[in-house]
Amino acid sequence: SKIYLDQNRYMEAVTEIKNVIEADPKDFGAYQNLGVAYYQMKDFKNAAQYFEKAVQLQKDARIYKFLGFSYYNLGNFADAIDNYKKSIKLETAKDPKEQEIESLGDTYFNLAVAYNDNALFDQAAEAFQEAFKIDPKNSNAAVGQAQAIESATNSHMEKASSYLLNN
Repeated sequence: SKIYLDQNRYMEAVTEIKNVIEADPKDFGAYQNLGVAYYQMKDFKNAAQYFEKAVQLQKDARIYKFLGFSYYNLGNFADAIDNYKKSIKLETAKDPKEQEIESLGDTYFNLAVAYNDNALFDQAAEAFQEAFKIDPKNSNAAVGQAQAIESATNSHMEKASSYLLNN
């Protein structure tokens, strides 16, 4: 299955990985790889299903991150946000020397995008800020933060205006 995955022959990999799972239903790596294969084929529903099975066997920051990606691509922002947050919690709980900083920065950035797409602009601004702290060269995080702050301001002003007009 790993050879098929390396060669981007995902359907063949899926067949082999399912054989592994049939032989050992508690094989964390098999569920992870099955999620990856489906993710690469842009079958986000199956990817999420197998990533969920993987984290039931072993809590893993990367799997939660990929669950977030999968749910985001399915348009399920609430589950995307929840899984990004779980990923961040697990990664930041590690000793700083063992943290995967680049992955953590990506997760904060994607969390911010999911918040932004869900009109949670204040939270988006905070998550973009964290992504920028981790990688000060990430101009997308800086621009995202500025846009989220502007959107948050506009949203708060609209709510205040509506409140004043209606009361």
